[in-house]
Amino acid sequence: MKLDAHLYISVFVILAFCFSLLFNHILIRFYQTFGIRIKEIEQERWNPNQKPSLGGISMYLTFLFSVIFLLFMPNKNNTLNISLLGFLISASLAFLMGFADDAYNTQPLIKFLSQVLCAVILAFTGHYVQISSHPILNYLLTIFWVVFLMNAFNLLDNMDGIVALVALVITVCCAYVVYCSSGIWNYLFLLNIGIIGAVSGFVIYNFYPSRIFMGDSGSQFLGLFYAGMSIDLFLNIPNVLQHFEAYTCVKTLVATGSVFIAPLSDTVVVSLNRIIKGSSPFIGGKDHTTHAFYMRGFRVSWISIIYMLISIIGVLLALALKFSWFNNALPTALIFDLVIFLGFFINTFPLKTGSNV
Repeated sequence: MKLDAHLYISVFVILAFCFSLLFNHILIRFYQTFGIRIKEIEQERWNPNQKPSLGGISMYLTFLFSVIFLLFMPNKNNTLNISLLGFLISASLAFLMGFADDAYNTQPLIKFLSQVLCAVILAFTGHYVQISSHPILNYLLTIFWVVFLMNAFNLLDNMDGIVALVALVITVCCAYVVYCSSGIWNYLFLLNIGIIGAVSGFVIYNFYPSRIFMGDSGSQFLGLFYAGMSIDLFLNIPNVLQHFEAYTCVKTLVATGSVFIAPLSDTVVVSLNRIIKGSSPFIGGKDHTTHAFYMRGFRVSWISIIYMLISIIGVLLALALKFSWFNNALPTALIFDLVIFLGFFINTFPLKTGSNV
């Protein structure tokens, strides 16, 4: 029976990969002008060439394929319950909001309200931060985290291959955590396996030199997906503030920060630099940490590998914290996070990163 289960999962991830690979190929071949961002928006990316921003479509469709597939898995627990339904609805809203932005360049307020709605849907279907005995505080923290992470992935998607490789590492981490804690039949594990296949099929066409972009539909979808996963797998420690469990609280926050060290550091560094310059942190530009590496002579392909390696180290330290692999995991992870953040920040100091677009 155990062999049958792993065989089933292997077929699942292979089908998800093939589905994503095929659909991305179709999108590249037949996009024509559909999904091409307007010139002003494309200037925010490092790659100036016009390419379809349709990668998010293949990811979302593969996600739907995963949901349908897991409903037919030979396990009675994989039904369309309220928890899974919350993931499905919020992920669909995130994708549609990003897709609308790709097509029509929607107003920032509409995007923000859509992100808040995604967070509310997650929270009221059971995916919310539970560190306090006060529900309102928990819900507010959930909304903040979901909105922040959706924007962090959106901002990091500025150079070929970066987000796709980082996302692949994070998804493997999430799948491993679910596997160790709940087993192979948990729907969170199956969703992560599906996303692994989806992102793997996409990154083949997105690695430098890319043939397709993820688009806001992809970055918003992934940001929402990982926000929900991080809440369920890392941030749910009921009433930790009420019981003053300082060590547990710090351990949880550092582990979560280590998993998302690349998008979090990039977003905070870019925001700080723009605030220091007196400009808005919410307007796109070519002043990201990725661009700073390029200015120092790194090739685009190298930069994507660097961010992937940083993410690999980050998730390994997060896993060491969560599963207590060694005694000094907390200070090691904390030092690593600080070194990456300060390194990114200092790396942007002497550079003329360009004005915002």
